[in-house]
Amino acid sequence: MLPTLHLGDFIIVNKYAYGLKLPVLGTKILPVGEPQRGDVIVFRFPNDESVDYIKRIVGVPGDVVRIKGNKVSVNNQLLSTKNNGIYEGKQWQYVGGVAEEYKEKSSDVNKRYSTLWDINRLSEYEQVYKVPAGHYFVLGDNRSNSNDSRYWGWVPEKNIKGKAAYVWLNWYDEFDFSRIGNPL
Repeated sequence: MLPTLHLGDFIIVNKYAYGLKLPVLGTKILPVGEPQRGDVIVFRFPNDESVDYIKRIVGVPGDVVRIKGNKVSVNNQLLSTKNNGIYEGKQWQYVGGVAEEYKEKSSDVNKRYSTLWDINRLSEYEQVYKVPAGHYFVLGDNRSNSNDSRYWGWVPEKNIKGKAAYVWLNWYDEFDFSRIGNPL
């Protein structure tokens, strides 16, 4: 999830952002809100529900998501991007490659976030995904180096544990005060 999340980030997750669920069963008993495009969510990995994943929602039920090269469109609306140039964040060495950083924004969500695309790994092959009812299409912000919906499919709504809100501290090699309070 570079550049949004760094190694060593501890995050605050709002488990009630999308409703109150019964423990163990996970049945929603009090709906509060719905996951939206642009939200960063924590969820049980569909292929091994003992593992938690964190990714950004790009497609909600009924959406058609298209990916070609470093261009993502949802329902034939290209996500607005601004190229910020080569990414040189301090943790990039753990991932490798040469990536360009983009500020991305959906036309219907008033939220900008950064994404990375490895310029040596772009494919001109077009991928199209139609999101089924009750499911979500997620991508990692480090788009070229992410194990996400492109490879294993949809996130069922019942697997969503909550909405990631903020970084509350970072401790990897040392304590990083600059990460505290960063919104997701």
